Amino acid sequence: MPSRLPEILPDSGAGASAQGEAHTPEAGRTSADIRALVMTHREQARECYDKEVSDHPGIEGDLVIQWTIDPRGNVTETSVDTAKSQITDPTVAACVANVIQKIQFAASSRGYVTKAAYPFNFHPRHATRPAP
Repeated sequence: MPSRLPEILPDSGAGASAQGEAHTPEAGRTSADIRALVMTHREQARECYDKEVSDHPGIEGDLVIQWTIDPRGNVTETSVDTAKSQITDPTVAACVANVIQKIQFAASSRGYVTKAAYPFNFHPRHATRPAP
């Protein structure tokens, strides 16, 4: 999977308070912070892909998951960015979204909601051949 940073979606109220004021992300809510947490769960996301690729060879590429983090750090909504995703298999998408939903992100001391997206890039693992 790539080491690209997650995208904090600027046009979707990212980091906006209930009053609608914009701000720079708080500690624990920056792109780097979100990426670090997602990366700790990348093997779980990879398992979602590996389970399906054996039954549906040929699925590969990006799967971009978008989500909303509430002020307490809980993921409240997830979706697939179909315009940026090559993987459209609903089983893989639902499984990876479920992995994201279980992540506990940092709480916002100012009551902010954060919207983020992350591009998972999946390709089949190539079996290694034993040395002759």
